[in-house]
Formats: sequence, structure tokens, C-alpha cells
Amino acid sequence: MVQSVAVTDLYKLVSLAQPVATSDAVFFLQTQMRDQENDYATTIQRFDLHTRSTSAWGTLTGKDNAISVSDDQKQLLFTSEDNNQQRQVFAQSLAGGSPVQVTFDPFGVAQYVWDAENQVVYYQTAPKKNGKVPAKPDPKRPQTISYTKTIYKDNDLGYFAEDERYVIKKQIVGHKTAQEIFDSSEKFSLGPLSHNGTLLTYAIAGKPEDDNDFSELTYGLNLTTGKTEALTASLPVASLSPVAFNKSDTDLLLWGTTNEIPNISAYHLYDYHFENQQLTDLTPDKDVMVGDMIMNADFQQNLSGRSAAFIDEKQYVYTQLLDGTVQLVVGKLGDKLTDHQKLVSGSRHVTDFTVADDGKTVFFTQSDWTTVAKLSAVTLATNEERDLTNPNRSYETSHQLVEPLRFTFVSDDGVSVPGWYLPPINAQSKRDYPVILYVHGGPGANYGETFFHELQFHASEGYGVVAINPRGSTSYGEDFQRGVIGHYGEGDYADLMNGLDHVLELDPKIDRQRLYVTGGSYGGFMTNWIEGHTDRFKAAVTQRSIANWISMYGTSDIGYYFLPWELTGEQTMKATNLKPLWDASPLKYVGNVKTPTLILHSERDFRCPIGQGEEWYTSLKLNGVETKMVRFPGENHDLSRIGLPSLRVERMQRIHDWFEAHQ
Repeated sequence: MVQSVAVTDLYKLVSLAQPVATSDAVFFLQTQMRDQENDYATTIQRFDLHTRSTSAWGTLTGKDNAISVSDDQKQLLFTSEDNNQQRQVFAQSLAGGSPVQVTFDPFGVAQYVWDAENQVVYYQTAPKKNGKVPAKPDPKRPQTISYTKTIYKDNDLGYFAEDERYVIKKQIVGHKTAQEIFDSSEKFSLGPLSHNGTLLTYAIAGKPEDDNDFSELTYGLNLTTGKTEALTASLPVASLSPVAFNKSDTDLLLWGTTNEIPNISAYHLYDYHFENQQLTDLTPDKDVMVGDMIMNADFQQNLSGRSAAFIDEKQYVYTQLLDGTVQLVVGKLGDKLTDHQKLVSGSRHVTDFTVADDGKTVFFTQSDWTTVAKLSAVTLATNEERDLTNPNRSYETSHQLVEPLRFTFVSDDGVSVPGWYLPPINAQSKRDYPVILYVHGGPGANYGETFFHELQFHASEGYGVVAINPRGSTSYGEDFQRGVIGHYGEGDYADLMNGLDHVLELDPKIDRQRLYVTGGSYGGFMTNWIEGHTDRFKAAVTQRSIANWISMYGTSDIGYYFLPWELTGEQTMKATNLKPLWDASPLKYVGNVKTPTLILHSERDFRCPIGQGEEWYTSLKLNGVETKMVRFPGENHDLSRIGLPSLRVERMQRIHDWFEAHQ
């Protein structure tokens, strides 16, 4: 019998990521949430291209990550935890045998690259304080942290001290100790190593002393001389990160944005040619977005974030975010953008990919509304695709997954706006069913052609679900994304209301007296804003929301720069410039709110601090509005995507129960 989607089905589903290939097999990460352990177990799987069988590799501890294959195709590399729960690099011979621990760093390994010819691993340590191994915290003697910089916390990293060091070390395979070769007081990200083993790349802040500069420069560290050179100095304001060398090391692909319009300028693919030291934009079009920039969903785990790779000396493949899809596109150095060809397109989300060593095949993981995650391959010469393995096939065929209706409507001022409508399961046999308007975060995120467990759950529970990409969303070009800047709560609000009205016309069986709204982050802001501007919704759930931009300015980890970018379109603003902050604050209109409201907020949310939820809660209560607040201990802004499985399940159940209680 075909089953409906349950909230606890999160434990049944498998996420796939980070494919890497040899001539005989494709290795990839498989992640599954575990109920009893209340965690995410990640294992390395090997798909044999000849027998089509799958086997488990790695340490089998559920802690493996960051997989790669050495240039000589002899070793599988990955990170996992050692006996002290520090992440280290491990190697496993492709001929078989058990993994061998390669690094033994007391601080653990944050990132690594492998020099197969010289049997050396270069790695970045996790931050260290004053050069000392971090001691275990003593609850009886808590340590203070002092700050002098404007940026001192991060939603993912928490609070960080200013006397930390960031280090690259060289580890010879077989040795127990490593040599420190690079040291910085600024955070940086490690990039690829040239195939000849002489140049190691990294990206670091261009002007770390300037609180309003968000440039990122790519450097090359010469491993022979120890000297560093800025490779992207010709674009000093841009944020560019190194991606991949071609095999002859004549060219380096980079990915990033010019920062011309903060938070808006599209991410492009660049080439740095070493002979003439020239940096070239390979995708010079404001409507081309390279990379998977915030596809709004809740299931994919441990994605590599790979944006591009070389196929051969001149050809390369890259991901492109377009109209709510993520595609694979092939280009060639020297060609025009119009010469680029789509390799994998259609209504889907390419979540991760790799190029086979012989340059003939691209292996990729993918998802769509009714496909959780599967591994596929495409032949470059013919564009012929084939599916390799799908560990979710049994679930997909035994459950009622809703294929949404895609629609486009014209908003009040003539802007064309896209969206999706998921009718409840068995809608043809029902009448007068409720509908939930879901508002995504960002606003520079987007709904798209990818699996979304939470929306499928609500459809299985008898709700229609409306998912709209209002102006401000990505994947429709810079002009569409720019439409919200300085106009929060205006055209975007109209898009959402007009989109909902469009769906009500499409499906006359929706009960117009049972309309519900929810969203998180910017979607939480918009939920609060909607409550202050209309009474048409019977109940609302606001998640990790913003109520007051004035208090948000100084308490969010991104507040002082994100707010001027988004609310005024300027680079900076003074904290005393209260008018644009207050005018866009839902709290200004809280006196209009009558909608019963559930407030969900994580206690360790540094992006939209919990004080935002508390301000909304207190104001609604004193206004006589039916209100409840739920706090999630230990969780941050990303609860709905990577939080503790038990709390993710509870969060979805709370949303469902609130709407059920207000029928």
C-alpha cells in the first residue's frame, strides 16, 4: 500500500554527496539521520562501474567526510575522527585494505590537499589560541573572551577570540609530526594544489582591517620558495576563491563575485592564466549565476560546494543556478559565453558532481521534487545520461510524493513571478482543504526543483502548500533579485499575496477561510510583516524571525553590514539612522496583529538572535494576541537543515499541531 509522508520519515531517507571517480568505481558520501543516536551517520560508499554493486569503505564509524582520490589514482583520501575526537586525514589504498591515519594534529584538520607524487598532505588546522592546544572547558572556572573587532561571532562558529592563529602544515606520509609552513591571524580557506605540487592556493580577506570591506583575494603559496603572490589583485574589491587547476597547471578556475552590488552581483566563473597573469570572467552576464546559491530545501547533507572542474586542458564544467534549477554547463577557455552548452538541464537540482579522470564522463548526484537523492552519470561526447544507484528508490515508490504544479503570474507592477503549488495528496477526492503559504529565507534564496521533505509532509497531512519566489529571490537575474533592495515589505509582500490569490484561482477547492503562513529568517520577517498588514490568515508560525531591525543591527552576526545593503542599498549606515530600520520593522505594525502566532526560535541563533523572537512574543502577548513561543536549546539558525534530528522532527510537528489547533 502507498503510504503518506510522515514527519519521522527523515530517518528513512538517504542523502548523497561528494562523488569522486576512478576508472573502475565512483565513491560518494551517504548520510542518514539516526533516531536512537540522534545524529547524522555519514559513510563512504563505492559503486562498482562493472558489477553495479555498492560497498561501504572508510572507517565505518559514521564520521567520514571530505573524500578525494589522489592524482595517481592509488589512494582514497578522507577525513574522520581520531581517538580524541579530532578530525584527521586518512588514506585507504584503492587496491583494498583498511584505512590508515595520516595526520595526528592535536588541533585537528579543517581542510587538506594531497600531493600524490611526493606522498605529502598539506592541511589547514582548526584555529588555535596562543599556539596552545585548547584545554577542555572547566565549568568551575569559565574563561572570558574579549573583543576589539566589529565581527566577533558567527552563526556556525559561535564566538571567536581574536588571538587565534590559522596555520597550514606539511605532513609527510608515514611521519607522526608535521611542519608548519604558513601562519596567519586571519581566517582563510585552503584551495587546490597544482598538479606539479609546487603551488598551493588559498583565499583570504583582502582588507581585514576594514570592517566594511568584504573582498577576498586568492593567493598562491610557492612551496619551493615559501613566497606568496596575489593572483586576483586586478579585482581587489571582488571575492574570489580558487577552484581547480588544469592538468598542465597553466590555468586556474576561480569562483566568486565582484561585490559591485553587495549581496546582488552574480557569482561568476573566472580563469587565471599563469603565463600572462591575466584574470578573465568566463561567464560575463549579470543573469548567469554560477554555483548552487541557496537552493531552499531541507535534506541534502555534506555537499562539497564544488562549482566547477576542468574536463581537459581547455574544457571545463560548472554548475549554473537558473529559474529554480541547478544545471551542469560545459565551456571552453577562449570561447564566448554563448558557446557554452548545457550538459545536464531540466527540472532538477544537480547537488554535486565530479569529472572522471579520463575526461569522458561526469558523475553527479541529483534531486527533484519526488526524487530524494540519486547518483547518475552523463557521457560528455553524447550527453547520454544513466542512473547508477538510488538508495531511496524503495521509499519513493512506496510513498505519496506530490509533484507540484508550476506556475507564473504577473504581480501588481508587471513583474513576472514564479512559484509552485503542492496540492494535498488525494486532492481529487477532497474538497475545502486548507493551504499553507511558505516563505523562504534570504531573501536571496529560492525554491526550486529539489526534494523538500517538510513540504511533502504537510501535503500528506491534507494541506495544500504554496511556495513562491518573490522578487529578491536568486536564479532569475540581478534585476529580479535587486527588486527588494530598499523596499522590504513592498513588492515582495505584493508578490506573495498575489501569488496566493493566483493559486486560489487555480484550485477552487481550497478553503479560503483556512489560510496559514509560515517562514524562517527573511521568511520569518515576512510572516511577521504579513501579520501586521492583513488578517486573512487563520494562524501563523514565525521561525528564526526578525521583528525589529534596530535591535537586529547590533546583535546579529551580519547586522551592521547586511542591513544597509538590504534596507537602504548603501554600503554602510550609522546606527543612529533609525528611520529605514524602523519603517521596515514588523514591530512598528504589531498593533495591527490579530493572527494567532507560534514563535519558533533557536537559543544559539546568531544570525537572527533569539531576542528578535522574544520582542515579537512580548509585544503580541501585551497586545492580547494568542501567542506561544518555543525555544530550541543548543541550536543555531540552521536548525531546520542540520539541527539535531529529534529537534527537527519536533519543530515540524509543532508547526503542524499549531495549524491543526486553529482549523
